[in-house]
Amino acid sequence: EEYCNKNGISFEDKNDINSQVNLKIDCIIDGCTVDVKSNFYEGFLCVELYTRKNGAGWLFTTTAEQIYGVDVDTKSIYRYNIVDMIAYVSENKARAKKTKFGDIVMWVPVKSKIIEKLQ
Repeated sequence: EEYCNKNGISFEDKNDINSQVNLKIDCIIDGCTVDVKSNFYEGFLCVELYTRKNGAGWLFTTTAEQIYGVDVDTKSIYRYNIVDMIAYVSENKARAKKTKFGDIVMWVPVKSKIIEKLQ
C-alpha cells in the first residue's frame, strides 16, 4: 500500500474473508487483482506448487492475476503474472523441490525474465 501511495498507483485493500480465503487475493493494484507474498530468500522467490495438506499450491488456487513478492528485509518489491509463472514452472519442472513437510515448491530467481523489480 505504501509503495502504491508513494507512486500514485490506485490501491484497494481486500481484507475481507471472501477475498482472503476463497479468492486468495490481498488487494487490487491499478485494477489488477494481486496476492502478496513475502517468501523471499537470497535473490529467489518461493512459489508453492503443491501442499500435502491441500493438494494444489497457491500458484494454482489463487484467483489473483499477479503476485507481488516482497523482501521484508530490503523492502524490495517484485511482481509477476500468474500465467507467466505457470508457464515457467511447466518449462522448469526439474527445479521443483520437496520440503521437509512434504510440500513441493520452486525457488525462482528474481532475475528471471518473467519477474519485474518495482522497488
